[in-house]
Amino acid sequence: MLLRALNDHNGAGGRTPAGYAVKTLGFVLQIDSDGQGCQLISRYESSETPGGKTKQVAGVTTIPNVVRPGIKPVPMLACDNAGYVLGRPKIESDPVKQEGEIAKAIAKREAFDSLLHEYADLTGDEEAQAFLHWRANGEPGLERAIAALDSFSTKRLDIDPIAIHVGASRTMLHEKPAAEQFWSARATSSKASGEESVCLCCGQLRPVVGTIPQALIGARIPATSTSNVALLSANFPAASRGATGTGLRSAPICAGCASGAVSAFNDLASSENHRWGGQSDSQATIWWTKENSVDFNTLERPEPQQVAAFLTALEKARRPVGPFDKDDADHFYALTFSGNVARLVIRQWIDLPLDDAHANVVAWFDDSAGPLPERRHFAVSEMARSCGDFIPSDGMFSALPEGARELLIHCALQNRPLPRSLLVRAISRGRAEIHYLSLSDARQVGVVRRRMHARFALIRLTLNRSSLKENPLPPHLDKGREEPAYLSGRLFAVRESLQYRALGNVNASITDRYFERASANPASVEHALSALEQQHLRTLRRIAPRGVEIVFSKRIGDLHDRCGAAPGRLTTEGQALWIAGYYQQRQENFRSADEHTPQTESTEEN
Repeated sequence: MLLRALNDHNGAGGRTPAGYAVKTLGFVLQIDSDGQGCQLISRYESSETPGGKTKQVAGVTTIPNVVRPGIKPVPMLACDNAGYVLGRPKIESDPVKQEGEIAKAIAKREAFDSLLHEYADLTGDEEAQAFLHWRANGEPGLERAIAALDSFSTKRLDIDPIAIHVGASRTMLHEKPAAEQFWSARATSSKASGEESVCLCCGQLRPVVGTIPQALIGARIPATSTSNVALLSANFPAASRGATGTGLRSAPICAGCASGAVSAFNDLASSENHRWGGQSDSQATIWWTKENSVDFNTLERPEPQQVAAFLTALEKARRPVGPFDKDDADHFYALTFSGNVARLVIRQWIDLPLDDAHANVVAWFDDSAGPLPERRHFAVSEMARSCGDFIPSDGMFSALPEGARELLIHCALQNRPLPRSLLVRAISRGRAEIHYLSLSDARQVGVVRRRMHARFALIRLTLNRSSLKENPLPPHLDKGREEPAYLSGRLFAVRESLQYRALGNVNASITDRYFERASANPASVEHALSALEQQHLRTLRRIAPRGVEIVFSKRIGDLHDRCGAAPGRLTTEGQALWIAGYYQQRQENFRSADEHTPQTESTEEN
């Protein structure tokens, strides 16, 4: 099913040809059209990183790419490493080992030239013949071209792929349509098992492969240590429950579908719009649909216009589904994966009708929306990161808890409740970071506030899918809500606002001193907070118009009456509800014209 789904994407148009992959191309060997000279062009250019440092970067392009099993040289057509293209051996300090490397390099160069001869004889390609003529002439100009490289490029020369370009041609040799057709046929036929069977992907009777002919790009897969990674290995056990055998004997796949699946995976894993998670993360997820009709990347880019477009996307794209084409209706697929040295590890596979996946994500946006009109939704990664460690003084360090983003993604796509463990982390980080709101660095405080907003989205989502299913928590302050934990959190936020109005900025506010205990056991700090509340009301009575003190007294009295005695030790859900009440009341305080001055509190938050 996975290989078939990947081929659904691969057939969507404009995908990487079989036997090719999008990878970094470090160098181009420019051959004169008469074969009498050459230049070696480094594709590396200086690029400035976000931290202000400069690094050398070479662009990516589509180049030949297959698995090289065993020790026998397996050349790529017209684009390979320096051992094949230039016949350069690896440098060894031991003379005996160096002789062995020289012999290997000679064998690689001969295999490379033999493949290019075969291609040139079959197609009559004059550019391939020009390269072979240059080789036969003793590679004129090569030593000078290598010597002209800078020190960085010289170090990369024995590592990176080198493509061939001849004369004034508009394309590199491996990119020509004839070369592409020749190499794709060679790549798909090299792994053929010699047997014919009905392919499980395309349903046609075709020659099938024993193993997948191409490799996944290791740089696109977390936790791998090789440049090429196997989708399925030769000793892969039975492909489905009840099947027997190893490799693909239990799951016959034709060469075209096998290569198409790998090409589709590499394309998706290289795409910014179809991938969640980077190489440095522990896991990553790719997603796609048959017809590319809905942009699910909105989960990671939930700007207002993107969310609005997502909510209406399916209605615009939907076509009538008749009784005979339900199986052809669009599907949504997502694959979460990591690596294990040189193999792909599949963590989770999602296959849903597009209608269901779309409805689930619509519900996700509804359940996680926040009260800020300019920022109602937060990216899945941002919500997950809000539960991780955060140190504002250490370069704004923010950790992503392992597996948290993937948990949220699967909950969003499958309309599942969130695990309780994530709620516990959110509560813990909410308490730990409340003190950072009083930092003097406005940029740091801005990041802390954004994390607070994202964390509320996660808390609201968790509560609405668990303990508050019957009475969901809305995005904005719910003034009619009567749970004691929620009311207690609201009361704390009003007292916080009262202190600020009475005293302004202080060295240690009630939030700094009491938030952690109040959010876990409100009764334990109620006596101290009540005493401070009366002091602040008396101060406000002296310095502000009487109407301001009356508003605060009325608000506090109403919450006291409705809450009754302060709650004792709260459950995890109760603590989350307390924090939600505090957060929503705090946002309401900033919006309320009668509870803050025009140039202080409103400016402080926004």
